[in-house]
Amino acid sequence: MFEPASVMLHLCVERLENVELTTTFSIGAGFNRRAYFLFLHVWMLHRRAMKECPLGILLDRYLFSCAFNLLSEWLVKRGVPEHRFKRERENCQAFMMKFLVELDQCTLDEEFYPYKLSRALH
Repeated sequence: MFEPASVMLHLCVERLENVELTTTFSIGAGFNRRAYFLFLHVWMLHRRAMKECPLGILLDRYLFSCAFNLLSEWLVKRGVPEHRFKRERENCQAFMMKFLVELDQCTLDEEFYPYKLSRALH
């Protein structure tokens, strides 16, 4: 039932492995840039899912669950020590949630939408 969310996340990760694409958009190999790229796309999927009530709400929850699990996997690959892992994961989740909230706030005032969106992304 929620396969589309998993597929979309896997497509985002595939894009992050595309050297030409990451070079074009200056994403780089850093953890932060890749996390923000992923969560920008998660936000776009979230916006679309919320229009599909009531299944969209369930899909949205599953999407965020998968995205945060993926973020945890990236922290493991990054080599975060076990004694700092929980705190680092919570810190990353907080930054990503703040980013998502800022993106949502950008859409509240249509007159300033492009300006606010560019500020949130840079």
